[in-house]
Amino acid sequence: MRYALLGMVLIGSTALAAALPAPDPNDWEPASIAGPALFIGEFAGVEDFQNSESVRYACHVTAPGAPATDVHSPDGKQLGPVCISNSCGLERITFRLVQVLAGDVPASVSINSLLGEWCTSVSAPGRKFLVAILPDKHWSVSEVIEVQGKSFAVPDYTGCMGDVDLKPLLPKQGIELAAAGDRKQMAWRTDWHDEVAPGPCSEWIPQDQFQKVLPLATVTDSWKNKHP
Repeated sequence: MRYALLGMVLIGSTALAAALPAPDPNDWEPASIAGPALFIGEFAGVEDFQNSESVRYACHVTAPGAPATDVHSPDGKQLGPVCISNSCGLERITFRLVQVLAGDVPASVSINSLLGEWCTSVSAPGRKFLVAILPDKHWSVSEVIEVQGKSFAVPDYTGCMGDVDLKPLLPKQGIELAAAGDRKQMAWRTDWHDEVAPGPCSEWIPQDQFQKVLPLATVTDSWKNKHP
């Protein structure tokens, strides 16, 4: 009944849908917990909540990426704020806790990301991610992979973990990995993202560094140095 009242289409994990209510389009938050927190989680499922005529997830009052714009009629009369966004809805990604690295983290954590105009979500069953959550609940993720018995982190398209810019580490400590540049396999790198704050985390990784990964310990230490 809740979903019918909100007038949205739910696609994805029905088990997760039964456990968690649909995000309120007017006050949803980026994550289910506040940080600072850093943990490794296993992908547990994804749910899509699509917009309708009465629901616009990108236009809620706390979404920094979709500011309202005052619109005026031809005669100059102010018609009120209008949200302009090509997002088609909201994507909720849930992780099952594997290891806490910093902060207090429950057994299950979900993060919210705006869906793009093509309404395509990303599923990554069985894959693990390093998840960083800031005090204001903004977040970022990096996939954790094993190469020859060593653990590495694949940064997202911004090259940041929360408010920690990892891009300066890539030239000297990054390891070239062709799979990191696989746009289909690594679709989460561009599709799973929070609205980043202005500054170094709003810039993409340079193209010549995009196929590099970092030792997991390097990324973890960089986070802990900024969030002791």
